[in-house]
Amino acid sequence: MRSLGSQSYGTGNVYNVYKMRIYTFALGEILKVLKGWAKAMPTREKYAPLAACWHSEVGELNKFVHVWAYKHIRASKHSLPL
Repeated sequence: MRSLGSQSYGTGNVYNVYKMRIYTFALGEILKVLKGWAKAMPTREKYAPLAACWHSEVGELNKFVHVWAYKHIRASKHSLPL
């Protein structure tokens, strides 16, 4: 599977605000979620770069976590959710 997020934020970019979202999905749905994300990432990253993204395989299962980086709090309030 290819990486879902930006490999580099570019030189000179400073991100001071991070927004984390955690979702719980039904059993067996994580693969569908990841496939949908792979398609949506190019469009979504026009608004903010993906800083981190993972899903649980042990412990509390079916959790999907994503973290977005923003330059300032105003930018995070105007971004589109995924």
